[in-house]
Amino acid sequence: MVSFIFLIFGYFSLLIESTLYFFDYSNFLHIDLIPALINWYALNENNWKGSFFIAFLATLASLFSILPFTAFLLAYILAFWIITYIKINLLELNKIQIHFFTFFISTEIQVVLLLWSGRPELLWPNGMIQGLINMALSPVVFLILNKLNLLLNIIIKQKDETG
Repeated sequence: MVSFIFLIFGYFSLLIESTLYFFDYSNFLHIDLIPALINWYALNENNWKGSFFIAFLATLASLFSILPFTAFLLAYILAFWIITYIKINLLELNKIQIHFFTFFISTEIQVVLLLWSGRPELLWPNGMIQGLINMALSPVVFLILNKLNLLLNIIIKQKDETG
């Protein structure tokens, strides 16, 4: 169920982002929900299954962009595995740490994509500001995704009970 929510939310996030803004990570600061989505998914899904769906989202992102497929694949898989590594090796995460991780992986995604686009000079200050915007949006994204997950689990449970 988590994977279904991840793919649907990721697709609509990419669709909205690509229609409202340029998706080549140029001079524009924009609402990017993908880092928070990757963070949420890494905290709620196992490693190998999650990697497959992250690669699928990277394929979708590359279809909406002028950057090559491998740029998004590397950026998103690396972000997923960083959060997975942190999740495995820390005993307990509090909410503020989770949102700082969104800033961290947002910056990592910005670095990879800006290097691939040939414009790494835009990382400072635009990439850092973009990371802060994504960190500020991550509580909203987490709230929406957690509510969707809870709602779908209740629907499935009621359907199983009715037969």
